[in-house]
Amino acid sequence: MSNAGSAKNYELPAEGAFPATRRDWLVTQVAAGDEGRLQANAFVMEIYAPALEAYVRGSSFRSLGEARDLVNGFFASRLGRSDFFDRWLASELPLRRWLSNGFLFFLHEESRSKRRHAGLVLDDENETPTPEPGAVESFESSWAREVVRRACGRAGEICDACGWHTHWELFLRHHGAGVAYATIAEELGIDPKRAAGLARTAGGVLRRAILEILVRDGVAENDLEREAERLVLALRSR
Repeated sequence: MSNAGSAKNYELPAEGAFPATRRDWLVTQVAAGDEGRLQANAFVMEIYAPALEAYVRGSSFRSLGEARDLVNGFFASRLGRSDFFDRWLASELPLRRWLSNGFLFFLHEESRSKRRHAGLVLDDENETPTPEPGAVESFESSWAREVVRRACGRAGEICDACGWHTHWELFLRHHGAGVAYATIAEELGIDPKRAAGLARTAGGVLRRAILEILVRDGVAENDLEREAERLVLALRSR
């Protein structure tokens, strides 16, 4: 496959398309029938499963069972509902908040079910579960790492397809590993004066890849740039 063809396959949406992408992408997939719903569900499970597992491990529900099994049970319970994505859109919440809130209720239900089967008295039948700060922090940290990891993979593919191997290596080694531009430029045999510019190009690709994920999460338009910058800074401080 040619570089030009690959680059086209990995093209990011235009800047102006982001607000519409937030509303339309998941809904469009669901409206497309079984295959579209599978794609929507796959996106949700791939991006958010690690964070939800971290939520379990950081919460008082960790004794309920294996984190992965609980997350799979949650997805099986919720993603099959025909109004799942419509209810998310109506909530005006970022998808990760909607999922973590729903997951908390699911864990609460599972806990009550186990206690009921064990013949225990339930004293929280009508109690609304309250998010635990430690669990929320674990969830958010894991989600941020997953977004950066997946965005880096996508940005690397785009740079590779465009023939920007040097650009991406410069960016990763300088911002990810802290290696000086001059050192990398000497190793790669390029003009040190060009190094920062090449890295900025790759950084722009990464930023766009992060934005693509953030808009599907439902991050408010006026928060997109701040969130993207926060995640890029997280990469640089790893």
